Amino acid sequence: MCKNFIIIKYSKSTFDLRVDEVMGDHNISSQEFMFQKMTQQISSHYPDSYVHVLTNEKMSPVNNKMKIHKFEFAPNHCCKFLLYGLLDEPAFYLDCDIVIKRKFHQHELESSNAFRMYNSYGGTNGNVIDYSKLSRKLTTKTKHYNAGAIMIQEPSKEITKELQLIEETFLSDKNFILRNNLWPYNDEYATSYYIFKHKMEFEPNNTVALLKDTHNNAQSIHHTGLNKKPFFTDFHNTYTKLI
Repeated sequence: MCKNFIIIKYSKSTFDLRVDEVMGDHNISSQEFMFQKMTQQISSHYPDSYVHVLTNEKMSPVNNKMKIHKFEFAPNHCCKFLLYGLLDEPAFYLDCDIVIKRKFHQHELESSNAFRMYNSYGGTNGNVIDYSKLSRKLTTKTKHYNAGAIMIQEPSKEITKELQLIEETFLSDKNFILRNNLWPYNDEYATSYYIFKHKMEFEPNNTVALLKDTHNNAQSIHHTGLNKKPFFTDFHNTYTKLI
């Protein structure tokens, strides 16, 4: 049983890196739709669980199972650092571009670490982040973890503080990152470095599948990437009854 889920809601009108205009417009216009569908999915699969919304907007809960957590933060992925210390008890974070196919099995929610990631890019070995292209202060190369689904087993504001410090210390030169044609304000860079620094290893799993790696045993399917959002509606209607 997962008692708490966390999702994020904020408005964004521009991107931090130049993107295809049509693709970018579709991504922005679909944010509200995906947010609504995720709240419905969680309520359908887990009617007794709470949905915690991390937001920088003024909004009201739609029912007594929704809790609003309003913070002043810039509308970019670095707000995800707040997730790790948001609550005082375990919670599961989900990106809103995920389609849930079934409930989690208990072993899929367990972790030997304070938090658990479910995907690294590029399969088992994962793509490598070369921090020399992101920072003038680091030459480290680490596995790149996807932060679309995170089981936060032991919430801690200290994790949040350290992630924010990593971002500020090593990844604050956004023009340097842009010159290397990489995304600035990407929480996965700091989080992957945190995992490397603390020598964290995650239990093998095939729980949350990236769209390109979809398989029959997947608990959910993550439509990560701007070019995957047009597929979200089709997948959503295929695997759920929520229209």
